[in-house]
Amino acid sequence: YLISDRTVYSGYALELVIYLENYIPKVEGDAVFTYELDGETQTVKLDRHHPTSLEFTKAQFENANFKVQSGAVFTISRYIGRVDRNEKSPSVKVTKSYEGTFSAGETITVHIHASPDCAVYDVIPSCGRRTGSKGGQLVRLFTDTSGYAHYTFTVSTVGNYVTEPAVVYNYNNDTWGMSARSEITVGDGNDAA
Repeated sequence: YLISDRTVYSGYALELVIYLENYIPKVEGDAVFTYELDGETQTVKLDRHHPTSLEFTKAQFENANFKVQSGAVFTISRYIGRVDRNEKSPSVKVTKSYEGTFSAGETITVHIHASPDCAVYDVIPSCGRRTGSKGGQLVRLFTDTSGYAHYTFTVSTVGNYVTEPAVVYNYNNDTWGMSARSEITVGDGNDAA
């Protein structure tokens, strides 16, 4: 990711990833914790070199009742689900803009601006393919501390296309927002719009 999507933080981020990958907390011995899953108590034994990862539904997580039995347990929890857009109206202002010429073979840079540290979900128009990626049309990234996120795609086909809105979630305060939907016309290089 860092090679194909360079940012001003790429050197720092790579150092941080290497540090975190090799960081072993200075704790004595192993640790044991328990949690409830669908009414049954589960026991997990951790050693210094082998962390564990658990996945829960929202209801399972709320009822997990985690308890440290021995040792020191360090946890990171992350909610990956989506904010229910039926329960909350959008409160995060999101703008999405394009830089480049919409012509077959050209590279377009997408700029998304919202609140800092938000999860961004965007869809590349069907006329393009993400630069440096063999993945599909869905783009997932995070806004930086200034509220910006960027990615590029290469235009591959001529015609008229709809650009779907970028949807942004701020899981820190349970808010969301989305940019406007728009249309683009892709030319063959002689008549770009």
